[in-house]
Amino acid sequence: MNLPEVKSTHKNLGLPTVHALFGSDPFIWNWGMETFANFLPSDLLRDKNVTLKFAECVDPFIRVIDGIVGERVAMRIDLESSNGHTTTGLFAHNNLSVSVGYAAAAFALAVLEGSTKPGVWFPEEPEGIAIDARKLLLRRASRGVTNFTMNK
Repeated sequence: MNLPEVKSTHKNLGLPTVHALFGSDPFIWNWGMETFANFLPSDLLRDKNVTLKFAECVDPFIRVIDGIVGERVAMRIDLESSNGHTTTGLFAHNNLSVSVGYAAAAFALAVLEGSTKPGVWFPEEPEGIAIDARKLLLRRASRGVTNFTMNK
């Protein structure tokens, strides 16, 4: 059960090999997710009703832990080309929910401005954000970041 970006990138960009990893901090969340993925039947994990009920049950615990350790978010993307060239992007923000709010607002503005079609799209999909509008979208979505680096 890989990240959906892997399939979408492979399909829409025609890349032969796409690999994605996901982790969080504190490490206990990674252990918990790995345990669930390894021991629960995949049909159960794909059932939206089951996962919604599970999320409702663990949400209070997550909020307590986040209140203690913080709600930071960071993403790193490495693109390794077949010619040996590597490109890296990095995004870090001290508050996950604020960061998600800025990103959602940036996409809503893009829809209102006609830079993307209404709906939920991966950037690589044809209906996704127009290439010439991506710089503005990223500037808006990265408001308040502690680190934002692209194409290094």
